[in-house]
Amino acid sequence: MVEIPGGRLQIGEGAAERLAEVSSFRMANIPVTWAMYGLYLYATDQQKMLSERAPNWGINAGHPVVNVSWYDAIEYCNWLSGASGLQPAYAIGKSRKDSNNLNKNDELKWVVTPHPQANGYRLPTEAEWEYAARGGANTNGFVYAGSNDLDEVGWYTENANGKTHPVGEKRPTSSACAT
Repeated sequence: MVEIPGGRLQIGEGAAERLAEVSSFRMANIPVTWAMYGLYLYATDQQKMLSERAPNWGINAGHPVVNVSWYDAIEYCNWLSGASGLQPAYAIGKSRKDSNNLNKNDELKWVVTPHPQANGYRLPTEAEWEYAARGGANTNGFVYAGSNDLDEVGWYTENANGKTHPVGEKRPTSSACAT
């Protein structure tokens, strides 16, 4: 986890563009890997999910985890918080549907209540994610966090050969859970 000093940034596009202020926060310096997520699945007796979630090119321990939902991510954050002796950042109610959730593509619609005062792991907010992805207060005018050359900082359609790559091979940016 690395400290991201707070600051301001323009987020959104067009009519939705707005100035956002972000307080200081901590964020993982690498994405969650299959090894990290696999440990969670084994610890919670869900190891069968490894084969269910595996991409067609297979699972590689040092590669970023893929094929997980937002719900999977918050459950992972809560588990990691508990394993670290921290307060979970979310209360998750699976027994009833969230009547405020109008997303037709969300079949689960669990009731998720964030606990902002908790000291456990959580997902970054939209503004935190965008702020960190742009390099935080130290953007240095780069188009991407740390560079103007996307090949230096990221894997994408044109350079990834249709699969993930080990984390940490590119110049640092930020992702994963924040505390």
